[in-house]
Amino acid sequence: MFNYAPTLHNLASIYANKGKVDEAIALFKKSLEINNAVS
Repeated sequence: MFNYAPTLHNLASIYANKGKVDEAIALFKKSLEINNAVS
């Protein structure tokens, strides 16, 4: 399984910087879920 958690984290940061907080939180959570599953 490819770990694309860092990519989601980066995308979440972009959303957060643009003020799209809800979208950012969802992506941060997904990133954490994936990171925990592959480590």
